[in-house]
Amino acid sequence: ISSLVPVYLAKILVLENDRKGAIEILSAYNNQTASVNELVLYTLSNVLVEEGNWIDAEVNLKAFIFTFPDSSYYSSAAWMYAYTLYRSEYYNESKSVIDTVLADGTGGSYTTDFILLSARIYMKLGNISYALAMFKEYLPFDNNNSEIWFDIIKLQFNQGNYNTVLDSYKKIENTSVMEKETPFVLLLQYIAGLADIAVGNYEDGLNKLSVLKGD
Repeated sequence: ISSLVPVYLAKILVLENDRKGAIEILSAYNNQTASVNELVLYTLSNVLVEEGNWIDAEVNLKAFIFTFPDSSYYSSAAWMYAYTLYRSEYYNESKSVIDTVLADGTGGSYTTDFILLSARIYMKLGNISYALAMFKEYLPFDNNNSEIWFDIIKLQFNQGNYNTVLDSYKKIENTSVMEKETPFVLLLQYIAGLADIAVGNYEDGLNKLSVLKGD
């Protein structure tokens, strides 16, 4: 039976929200063949990630990237592998995968995703300086993302760099970043208000915080 058959059936089941059925079909096919099929293993791994089955996804993705290092799906598989490790709280292991991919230049269209995930891992590891560096490396690719700006300004605040917080806030204060209806916009204003107070700009700080109170 062609590998396209279980893959096609699995995709239909996923569309019908039956991921467990898709996983069973793909697993059964690979278990019955003499060698693991590249497309089937990739599809199975992808469905496992969508299902949130991090343990099985990790096993299959590790097998994929070591068995098919030249696959056109490599960058996607490596990204999912790093992400599953992150979700399983294996932060150093996930970071190792990311560092290898970025060093080898094999991230493809997922390169910016690897950079962002690396920043979040450094946050989990408590390495604020490296987290900030990775967020700033990612920022040019998504400059209007209020969540990214919040992460940057929050880390700067946690470092006690209140003037740096205010400099960052000024860069986005009158831009589309602050026009988006997200909770991060209010949080950005809140942190900027606290930073103003911390450096003695009491009036500016209280003005920012009073607006939030009104909301």
